[in-house]
Amino acid sequence: MSRPIFFYGLDHKPISREEADRLLADTTRVVARDELENGYVVSTVFTVVDQNMTPDGGDPDGGDPTPVLYETMVCDPSGVFVDQQRYTVRECAVEGHDDIKAHWEREL
Repeated sequence: MSRPIFFYGLDHKPISREEADRLLADTTRVVARDELENGYVVSTVFTVVDQNMTPDGGDPDGGDPTPVLYETMVCDPSGVFVDQQRYTVRECAVEGHDDIKAHWEREL
């Protein structure tokens, strides 16, 4: 059984498809974006769409229904995605962005 798609506003409350479309076009959902000296780009955004991919929620053992609403992605200089991490709350997304940024600055 597939899960329905849920849309969320910046307050983490459910929103309509129309509200989601407006928010997807809004730059306020960008948490952080850094272009590194090595040409890599680290970007963290509020996704609007729940990225919780397990059928019963985030926890395979307990079925945690917590929406996963933030995502950090890393692109190499040619635009290929090379790393990704998702989060449930903004605070973790900010910390995760900084950690991934530091990792890719050290790696290359």
